[in-house]
Amino acid sequence: KKAEEEMRLQSEITKNMSEGVYLVRDSDGIITYTNPKFEQIFGYSPGEMVGRHASIVNAPADKDPKETAKEIIGIMREKGFWKGEIRNIKKDGTPFWSYASVTMFDHPEHGKVLVAVHTDITERKQAEQALQESEIRFRELFESISSGVAVYEAIKDGEDFVFKSMNKAGERIEKINRADIIGKKVTEVFPGVKKLGLFEVFQRVWRTGKPEYHPCSFYEDERIFQWVENHVYKLPSGEIVTVYDDVTARKQAEEKLTDYYSKLKAMAISSLLTEERERRLIAQGLHDDIGQKLAMAKIDLLSSLRDEVHQPAPELTEKICSNIDAMIERVRSLTFELSNPVLTELGLEAAIERHLGREVRDKYGIEFELVRCELLTHLDENLNICLFRAVRELLNNIIKHAQAKKVTVSLSRENNEIIIIVADDGIGFDASEVRRRIGNGDTFGLFSVQEQLESFGGRLKIKSNPGQGSRFTIVMPSDATAPKS
Repeated sequence: KKAEEEMRLQSEITKNMSEGVYLVRDSDGIITYTNPKFEQIFGYSPGEMVGRHASIVNAPADKDPKETAKEIIGIMREKGFWKGEIRNIKKDGTPFWSYASVTMFDHPEHGKVLVAVHTDITERKQAEQALQESEIRFRELFESISSGVAVYEAIKDGEDFVFKSMNKAGERIEKINRADIIGKKVTEVFPGVKKLGLFEVFQRVWRTGKPEYHPCSFYEDERIFQWVENHVYKLPSGEIVTVYDDVTARKQAEEKLTDYYSKLKAMAISSLLTEERERRLIAQGLHDDIGQKLAMAKIDLLSSLRDEVHQPAPELTEKICSNIDAMIERVRSLTFELSNPVLTELGLEAAIERHLGREVRDKYGIEFELVRCELLTHLDENLNICLFRAVRELLNNIIKHAQAKKVTVSLSRENNEIIIIVADDGIGFDASEVRRRIGNGDTFGLFSVQEQLESFGGRLKIKSNPGQGSRFTIVMPSDATAPKS
C-alpha cells in the first residue's frame, strides 16, 4: 500500500512538472510512462507513446535513432546516469533540442527502468546558433572591412588603455603585427596619441559612453607619420573601439588641389588685371590718336572750306561736321567701354559716379544716390580695378533683375577696411537660396564678384527678401594687393 501510495504521489508530481518525464524499460527500450508535458513537447496524444521504442524521440542528424538510444542506455548501465543536450524529433517530423537527464532505478513491475527528464531548450539553441552566426559575420566583417579597427580595455580607471584586438586593415595601416601589441598600452604603441588629441577622446567616450568623431589630424612618431581620422565608440561590455582610416593620400590630394586652385585663381586675377591694363592702353590709343585726329580733321575741314572761293552748301558742311562729331562720340564711347579712364585719372569714387550717371541713369532711367568718402584716395591700382569691376557687376545685376527705380552706392572706411554698399529698391529675392546657388550658371555674375573679392582678401555679404529690395556689402582690407600667381 505504501509503495502504491508513493507511486501515485510521484505520478501526481510528474503530471504537474514543467519538464517532460518518461520511463523506459532497460530490457527492451520500450516506453512505459510519459507525463503530459513530455507528450506536449513531442507532439503526441496522451498515452500514444507508451509501448513504443524510445528511439522515436531521438533523431541526431548524423546517427541512427536506435543507435543513439542504445548508446545512451549503454552509458546508463555503466555509470548509472546520463545527461546532456540531445536533438529530438516531434511526431510531425520537426526537429528540436532538449536537455535530458537520465537515471536508472529498480521498478517493482518493470525491473530496471530509465527515468528521463527533458527540458525544451530549442529557443536557447536557436539563440546560441544565431549568436554564433552573428559572431561569424562580425568576425568576417571585422577582418574584411577596409577601415582599421582596434579594441581597447581601460585600465586604472581610464588612466590608460590596452589593446585587446586589431583587424587586418589596422595592421596594414599601422604597419604593425597585432600579435605584438595585444595587452600593451596604447601610449606605448603610439606615443604620439596624446599630442594627437585622440587619447582625450578615448577617456571622454569611456566615461560618458557617447561616441565621438575625431577629425582628420596628422599623427607622427618615430615609426610612422600619416593623416588619420577616427570614430570612437564604447561597447556595452565596457571596451573602447576606434574605427579609423589613413587619409594621407586624400589629404595630399586635397592640399594639391587647393594649391592648384589658389594658383589658378591668382592666374585668373592676374589675367584679368592684365586684360584691364591692355584695354586701358587700347582705350587711351583711341582717345589720344583717333579721337584727336578726328577733331583736328574737323577743324582743318572747316578752315579749308572758309578759304575756298566757292564754298559748299551749308547743309553739306553741317552733315560732314555731324558725321565727324558722331565718330568722335563713338570713339569716346568705345574708350569708356574698353576702360574707364576716370578710374585711373580721378579715382574709384569718380569712376563709380560716372558709371552711375551714364550707364545706369542715362541708359536705363534708374535714379541713383552716391554717398562719398574722402578717405579712399591713393588706393592700389589693382585694388581700384577689382572694386570698380565688383560694383559695376552688382549694378549690372540690379539692372537685369531688380526692376529697381533707384540705387544707392555708399562708400566708407572703417579702421583698416573699405566698405562699399550697393542697395536698390527693387523686387528683392531669397538671399539664402541665391547664396546656395552661387556658382551655377544663373548666378555666375555674383560668383565672379565673390571670387575676385576673395582673391584680394575681401568678402561679399548679401541681404535681401522678396519685395524688400536688395543690399550688397563689399568689405575689403584697405591695404589689399593682388594675389601672386
